[in-house]
Amino acid sequence: MMLQCDASRHDWLQGRGPCLTLFGFVDDATSRVPAARLQLLAENAAGYFHCLHSLLTTHGIPLSLYRDRHSIFPTVAEEPAGQQLPTHLGRALEELGIQQIPAYSPQAKGRIERLWRTFQDRLISELRLAQARSVEQANHVLQAFLPDFERRFAVPSAESVSAFRPLPATSIWLLAPAFVINVWSRPIIPSAGVEKASSFRPPPRRPGSPAKSRTLPSARRLALLLSGADAVADHPTSPARTPGSQTRRAYLGPQTQA
Repeated sequence: MMLQCDASRHDWLQGRGPCLTLFGFVDDATSRVPAARLQLLAENAAGYFHCLHSLLTTHGIPLSLYRDRHSIFPTVAEEPAGQQLPTHLGRALEELGIQQIPAYSPQAKGRIERLWRTFQDRLISELRLAQARSVEQANHVLQAFLPDFERRFAVPSAESVSAFRPLPATSIWLLAPAFVINVWSRPIIPSAGVEKASSFRPPPRRPGSPAKSRTLPSARRLALLLSGADAVADHPTSPARTPGSQTRRAYLGPQTQA
């Protein structure tokens, strides 16, 4: 089974509140919407992580994901080797064994594009009737709206057995209340490039300015952090430090949910 995913930035509250971004997944075969969520910020990795969290906890792991070519997802790096470097979201999808199928045009993922057009009519009407004025109120209306939408427009599946796979215990870090990102600085070498882990990256800034690399932690590292361990930065899973570089921990926490 395949899901299509996307995000839509729109004035969902029609001026009664801030502009919101709607994240969602739609079943390519049945038009069911297994997960959807509104947030204040524009399309970003945190929004997809929250929506993915809802999908995993309520349904399970899909077989494949049909998505656009946003930089949030893995992209082919412009390097001599031409290898594909995963982003934070890409690493999570890879660990879950979800096949990613990139769409090269909006028309290619027309099902979810039509879903946004429908939501911008029907969902906006429900939000107006409920006088929703905040993202919390809007998410509450959205969750009440989805079952009625599926009852009206979803197509019954040819097989009653669910094609979603259960979430393995090794991927439990995806269910943590916060997504932790380790950030460390790397100096740009005289040839105006950034060298890390035997790979070369083009310079993001002028020579001499610091460059930053980011990695998501392993499940064990995140468990230590959430349990209150002090020496997380010196854990064996931490990246190697170079002389003169500074290491710090940054937290990408969840936004307020309805």
